[in-house]
Amino acid sequence: MRRLLQRYGVIGATIFTTLVCIGVFLVITILSRLVFRMPILVVDLVVAVLVPLMLALPLSYYSYKTVDELTDAGDKLEKLATIDPLTGIMNRATFIRTAEDALMTAPDVQPVGMVVMDIDRFKLINDTYGHLVGDEALRLIARTISVHLREGDIFGRFGGDEFILLTPNTSGTEIQELCHILLTHIQTLSVGIGDVRTRLSSTMGVTSAVPSAASLNDLIARADAALLHAKRQGGGRVRYN
Repeated sequence: MRRLLQRYGVIGATIFTTLVCIGVFLVITILSRLVFRMPILVVDLVVAVLVPLMLALPLSYYSYKTVDELTDAGDKLEKLATIDPLTGIMNRATFIRTAEDALMTAPDVQPVGMVVMDIDRFKLINDTYGHLVGDEALRLIARTISVHLREGDIFGRFGGDEFILLTPNTSGTEIQELCHILLTHIQTLSVGIGDVRTRLSSTMGVTSAVPSAASLNDLIARADAALLHAKRQGGGRVRYN
């Protein structure tokens, strides 16, 4: 049923099922007449067509429509469970699960990079312009980072104004270079109300290691420590640990 829905949609699947039912009714009617050596009358053929039209058509439509609505609701629930609704990127739980799977399957000879980042002066943005503008800042940064990532990079919202990024097969030099590129793009963004706007900036704590040398929690802790150190230095920078 789901395959028919995916291929033809509700209307198409309903028409397909109804035509199949009509075909089955016609075959049964003709065969029964032939078996009992009775003449095949036009009225018999009309009945064989009308009965599935009256029964199969509405029942099929209702069934397919119900399945389609349930499938759509299930997809939305699954999305809500895995995606941060504000930014459209992975939520924390999904990031942790995906990153752990990536570390388990990553070749041990290839280092992975970890970045924990936040938005500089985010509380001030909220206090000055309101939380809607703060939400826009989160969306802008999430979108900007997403378009500059490679296939296989794992990016999510860690909570509040913090984002987290795991980059498989990335050396310490490469992850720092990527972060400087991301920081440059973020610093071109601004939020505000009307002509009163504030430039955005971010601080990033970075680390890297081969998968056997550090667990996901170790990588996060090291990147987070680098982030705190960079914040003490004034923010708006990349710090490697």
